[in-house]
Amino acid sequence: MIERPMPQDIMEFKPKIMAGLTARQLIWGFVSGLITIIAYLTYGKSMGIGPLTIALCAVPAIPTALIGFVPIMGQPFEKVAVQVVIDNFIAPPIRKKEIHFPEYEKWRKLNYDELEELKKKIIEDKAKQEQEAKEEEAAKASGKKIKKKKLTKAEIKAQAKAEKEEAKKQKKKKAFVVKPSKEFVAIK
Repeated sequence: MIERPMPQDIMEFKPKIMAGLTARQLIWGFVSGLITIIAYLTYGKSMGIGPLTIALCAVPAIPTALIGFVPIMGQPFEKVAVQVVIDNFIAPPIRKKEIHFPEYEKWRKLNYDELEELKKKIIEDKAKQEQEAKEEEAAKASGKKIKKKKLTKAEIKAQAKAEKEEAKKQKKKKAFVVKPSKEFVAIK
């Protein structure tokens, strides 16, 4: 009874036709051999017979041999070449038509403005803290005690009122929700 070992990965199995080569390898090997012979007949005869001549005549056949024997990322050369041509030459790398949704643009602008305000506020706070730190260092160096400014009742009320107004603004901004409209189209 004839037994044959079962390959572990069926997708990896390639039937061998002759001399341990697949049909693809045989065909591309034959093509690279033809290219080598043509190269020898065109410019190899004038150089004489020798190892250098054979090497120079085999150089043009190297790409065809690589096509047949070396897979690129597990794919045959034809599949990779087609995809490379499509990605680089046929399919445009830049969209020809841009789509803008007004609701999204409003939301994006709103968030951008908030970020700009926040950045300005952070920069101002840092500058204020640095100024206070410099004043404290100068006071320590001169030996004076630093008196912190006490706020009056009117100033405290004004601060509280400003904080309430800021909280109202934040609530209004949070209340803004992007609602789907007829302009939004689901693309599958």
